[in-house]
Amino acid sequence: MPPTGSQSHDGDGVGAPERDTELIQVESQLSSLSIRGNAPDRENTSHSHFPENTPRMRLFGASEGHEDRSTAFKFGSPQDASPEHPRAPQDSRYLTPPRGRTPGMRVLGDSDDQETNQAAFTFRNLYNASPHPSPAPETGPILPNHTDADTTTSSAAEQVPAYNVQNEKPPEGAIFFTPQFQEQLSRGIRVTKSLAGDFDHFQLKSGSDICRLRDDAQQLSNFHTTDTRIIALLGDSGEGKSSVINSLLHCNGIAETSDAGTACTSVITEFRQRRPHQTTPFTIEVEYLSESNIEETVKELLWSYSQLYLPEVEQDLNGEDYKRCQEESAVAWSTLQAAFDNRTEFREDLFRDTSDEGQRKALGLLLQWTRELDWPRGGRDGSWTSTARNADKCREITRELMQNRIWPFTKVIRVFLSAQVLKTGIILADLPGLRDTNLAKVRATERYLLKADHVFIVAKISRALSDQSLKSSLYAALAQHIPQEWNDSAGQSLSVSVVCTRTEEINFTALKTQFCGPGKAVSEAKLRNLDDNIKRAKNRGDAKAKKQFKRERDLLLIKARNDFVKAGLKRAYAEKVEHKTLEVFCVSNKDYDKDCRKGRVQFVEASGIPELRKFCHAINAQAQLDESRNFLLAQLPNLVRSARLWMEKVSEEVEDVPQTEEIREDLLDDIKVAHTKMEKQIRERINEFKSDLQEQIMKFIDQRNGHWEKAAVSKSDDWNSWHWTQYNAWCLHNGHHYTEKRGDVNWNNELIWKMRTELAFQWDMVEEEIPQLFNDVGDIVREGLDEIRASLISHKAVPTLSDSVSPRFDHFNYRAQRAQREVLQAFKLIRRSASEDNYNSYVLRCMLSAYRSAAQESGTGKNRRQISTIRGHISNGNLFPSIAMLVNKDLEEFAKRTKKDIKKLIKEALEPVKQDVLISYAVHESQDSDEEDAEVRNGNKEALKLADVLQEKVPTLEKELQEVRNALLLPQ
Repeated sequence: MPPTGSQSHDGDGVGAPERDTELIQVESQLSSLSIRGNAPDRENTSHSHFPENTPRMRLFGASEGHEDRSTAFKFGSPQDASPEHPRAPQDSRYLTPPRGRTPGMRVLGDSDDQETNQAAFTFRNLYNASPHPSPAPETGPILPNHTDADTTTSSAAEQVPAYNVQNEKPPEGAIFFTPQFQEQLSRGIRVTKSLAGDFDHFQLKSGSDICRLRDDAQQLSNFHTTDTRIIALLGDSGEGKSSVINSLLHCNGIAETSDAGTACTSVITEFRQRRPHQTTPFTIEVEYLSESNIEETVKELLWSYSQLYLPEVEQDLNGEDYKRCQEESAVAWSTLQAAFDNRTEFREDLFRDTSDEGQRKALGLLLQWTRELDWPRGGRDGSWTSTARNADKCREITRELMQNRIWPFTKVIRVFLSAQVLKTGIILADLPGLRDTNLAKVRATERYLLKADHVFIVAKISRALSDQSLKSSLYAALAQHIPQEWNDSAGQSLSVSVVCTRTEEINFTALKTQFCGPGKAVSEAKLRNLDDNIKRAKNRGDAKAKKQFKRERDLLLIKARNDFVKAGLKRAYAEKVEHKTLEVFCVSNKDYDKDCRKGRVQFVEASGIPELRKFCHAINAQAQLDESRNFLLAQLPNLVRSARLWMEKVSEEVEDVPQTEEIREDLLDDIKVAHTKMEKQIRERINEFKSDLQEQIMKFIDQRNGHWEKAAVSKSDDWNSWHWTQYNAWCLHNGHHYTEKRGDVNWNNELIWKMRTELAFQWDMVEEEIPQLFNDVGDIVREGLDEIRASLISHKAVPTLSDSVSPRFDHFNYRAQRAQREVLQAFKLIRRSASEDNYNSYVLRCMLSAYRSAAQESGTGKNRRQISTIRGHISNGNLFPSIAMLVNKDLEEFAKRTKKDIKKLIKEALEPVKQDVLISYAVHESQDSDEEDAEVRNGNKEALKLADVLQEKVPTLEKELQEVRNALLLPQ
């Protein structure tokens, strides 16, 4: 297995280029924008360019002579300091000191806090989801590979700093990225750092209430958003998918590219933002398949290999189908070899017996071998982890993981790194595609794809120069990469964008003819002027100027072609899909790489990558806003209120211990009673929801499955008149195939057409009930918190305690909204499996054995027996009951998971209330020995000192938070 790398540092681009003089002051643009409200609709979001921080790795833009100093952005970290943004010394403990104003320290709300609004707003000013700085560098920067062709002709004195993604601007229109909101977010984070600094200044007794508050403050001081969105990338080998990932991450070589045209992505590979505890630049995590999934994979590999040796298969299939069968068999054999060729018993003849007995024997042997595989440490338990210091080592490890004996049983590889595009909660997922020969692999890819929030189809279709060729190219790309979605609903249920690659590849004469001239995108005068400039530069021997002018001339035509392609693809998509806009991006990874290193900002932007990166950030902008608002308006105020409770308790001069203990126990009992009541109400509401699932879905299926079976049998009878070669081809292709004569016919869709139509209303009713379920849960929790507050008031609790209860609901409400989104997504996946013929559909699962059995028929009467097998499987009264069993199983698991998640939410909402009661009614510990007496006395002294500090600090923090709240809740 790959060795574990050692720890290194991490960084981003190298020295920032000078800012464009045309940049408009964002503050003046957005001065009238209210902080409150929703982000704009995703399809109307303006898209531009985004910066990135990446670990010490092979970076786009790193060049010799320019040290890479930028690291992950963090409020309060030294790398954020600059002449424009002065900050306190790094060792400051207090933002607002306990006694007066310490020289060199900043008080919250100082005028210099507003300075970020006075310059063009970029990612240098932006809070992001990776607040932890990188380790100090151990060695010099790791540079990208340079070739002679890439070397600039300028002298050393003329060289400019490489492109720095931190200078890119966030997307316009999204509230999260506005200077106003970012200023309030930074103020909130400074509040938590101030409070955490106070706690750290004193030696507090381990396990005490104040230690819990200290831990909460430290956690919040490192606030970073956790709500993520997945962007799945699909594309054929050689189309530039991996290069797009490298460019978006601003990390050359992290994703394996395939210039030779061979597939590099055999396993789903995620690129995620590095976690706070991950100190090395790269961490690689591998998740392996479960035992049941391994068995399914082995079964499919065995079938894919052995189908080539079915009796009469060569005679029964046409040339194209037989070639496909050969390819699938060869790929399956190669995969089996990767896992088991070290076995002396491993021979092809063992797996060519297509009889039932031969297949059972071969399957048993393969499964035994999987149990005896040499798994890496921890791999047999489902996961394995390694680290790397740079992109080359990381790529080496991932390449090995996709080639070793374990790769056929790998579910997903996760690469954690620091990259600007990931810091706003984006996960980039490199998918193998849906044309894998192994059905189990295809099912896993499709399951992942259906959970993705957005899909990028990467294709070289930007060179199409007519509306018809654009339309056919688009439809072919969508049908190839999302076949089931495209054929069933034209991709309505997926958020899809197209990324056209290799825009630098042009035919100058053809583009000039099409786009230059009167009434066309490029004026003849402009192009003629550039031609004249090129000639003059050539005549005076200025190779650099000549190259520059030629590049500008090419870019004029490239831009015209890109605009034409975008408009054409959008029109073609609109013809097929109503009420949805297709986002199209034309990019050049080659130009991005080259121009980043040379600091050519104009050409980097022309590559299209910054625009695509900006679009990625916009996808998660609303989720970032919601989580940050919850931090500022719920989590942080709750923390400060708890700190005030503790301060008031410690500062009490008189304590009636018996009465305090009695009140405390009464209040804890009341909280327990309220919790029990809430759980009972939730249980009743969940049971009601489960009853609705049974009534609306399962009972309806039971009532109608006989009618659906008759409709399915009638459909299957239509296939009986097909030529036997066609019928056989559909059996071999699991009921879904295409021929020129028959077209694209999906037996599975036809079998469930009546079921899908009649169940649609039932599914809609249940789906609409899920938001109501969470509304009811919210009402139950709010009522329970009100009862607890009433109990506190009746016991004459301090006002701070009783007033702290109701605000806890705000945080619960945010968490419930996130849970609701996940529950809705899970429900929709079940609905799709029941209503559509995708690779994970229930109908395919129930029909697969019949298709495989029919495909194994041979000899005289083969077609008759195939028809009997298929029709019998449909008409024997088991098909729709079997589908119903699968639906019921998944719905039961869905309801169970939903109940568990809601119970967890309630517990999380009540636990802080309970802790506040313990703080308010704590009693001093007894002193049983001199040693313990000294320890307690020391702890009490430290606590009193901290309380003294908080008496002055807390009012300041409360005032600061009120100002933040007022700013966030300004009227529209």
